[in-house]
Order: sequence, then structure tokens, then C-alpha cells
Amino acid sequence: MRRDYLGGKMITVLLLLSLLAGVTALALPGEPPECLQGPEFWCRAVATAAQCGRLQFCLEHDWDELPEDAGERHPLVKCWVCNKVISKLKKMVPNTHNTSSVARAIKKICATFRFGWADRCHRAVDRYVQPIEDGLAQDLEPRDICVSIGMCKSQGHPGWKVPGPCRAPAAESPADAMGPAGA
Repeated sequence: MRRDYLGGKMITVLLLLSLLAGVTALALPGEPPECLQGPEFWCRAVATAAQCGRLQFCLEHDWDELPEDAGERHPLVKCWVCNKVISKLKKMVPNTHNTSSVARAIKKICATFRFGWADRCHRAVDRYVQPIEDGLAQDLEPRDICVSIGMCKSQGHPGWKVPGPCRAPAAESPADAMGPAGA
């Protein structure tokens, strides 16, 4: 009987130690202690996601719509928006499509974005409708289309994989289509 009791206590202690080790493993060097609060804290805004080094995590797992403070020139944000638009577009546009049907469909998708992202999306469409149409005609994946227009980095690009879990790349994307009008 005593042996079972001690075995149960030992399992409890080991479980607690492993949980504590897991929590401390979440903290990256130089991160504020608030970042240990997890995704609810990280993904409340782009600023906190970037501060905690979890921007990519929030873009991929938490945000259906970009937060108001989303920085339009951040490469991961541009890539995320592009993938979202092209994925929706592939579902909306029939296999036999033309440039005007693609442009109309993308403009409908752009209209669903909030916080000024609709205007940025429309400008990108005006600039890239033909390469997007070509990518759709070739049945390319959304990521491949976004790479071809410079909104995402290719897997071979040195900034594509970055050290640490979910770290945002430091380098700026060469494409500036999501920038201010007239850019």
C-alpha cells in the first residue's frame, strides 16, 4: 500500500517537473515574462506577437483577420494576406476564367478586409492581376503564386527559415505592392 502511494507521488512530481520544464521552454532569450502567457497574449496584436517572436504562429494559427496594428510592410503579413486572397480566389473562380473574372473575384475578396487592408489589396490586384491569372491557369498553389509576385519568399531564400520557433524574418520583402498608393 505504501509503495503505491509513493509511486503515485513520484508520478505527480515528475509530471509537475515536466510541465514546468515545458513552460520555461516557451520563453525565448530576451523575451519579456508576459510572453509566457501563451497565444492569448501573443496574438492580441501584431506588436505583442512580434515582441514575443510569435508573429508567424499568430498568422498561421490564430488570426482569421489581421489585427488593426498589422504592419503592411512586414514580409510575413504580406505573405499571409496574399495566401489568404489566392486561396479564396481558387475556390471562387471556375477553371475556365479570364483576367476580368479573376480581377472581379479578387476585388470581392479584397472588399472583405478591414482596417485599410482592402485598399492595399486592391492596389496589389491592379498591379498583379496578370501574373495571378497565369498562376491560376497553371494550377499553381497559392504560396507559389505569392512567391512569383514577390509577396512571399521561396523556400530556397535565406530568410525563409529563421532560427527559433516562429521567429519573423528580419529582412524586408522586395515587393512593395501593399505599400502606400503610388508606390
